[in-house]
Amino acid sequence: MSKYVKEKDGKAGQTPESHLTTEQWQKLDEQFSMVELCSGADAEGRSYWAYLSLYPSRYREFRENAAGGVSMRLTDYGEVLATGWGPMPPALIKAKMEEKYGLNHQNPLEKEIEYRLEEIRKGV
Repeated sequence: MSKYVKEKDGKAGQTPESHLTTEQWQKLDEQFSMVELCSGADAEGRSYWAYLSLYPSRYREFRENAAGGVSMRLTDYGEVLATGWGPMPPALIKAKMEEKYGLNHQNPLEKEIEYRLEEIRKGV
């Protein structure tokens, strides 16, 4: 794995294992936004939801940590676009996210990632 520094916020990260170069991962981070609806509980046990614009280079690590129940700071993986208390966002917020970011609450993010990775591999 190669390490690189994200110039946007100065955070160091590691590129996921794949057939992409460090430069290709940087290009993904700069050009693409991957929005995911996250939910969890804070340190006091309160439920929250958050829309996170994930850095593509951090996606795999984010998913592994989320699946493993690892406590994490969302801003380490991207930009928080909207957040609130409760298990899920209100319908109005969902609609705004769909309109503003083209978010599809029905289509898994993994399909979008596969499509974008294939574009990068082809040099699109």
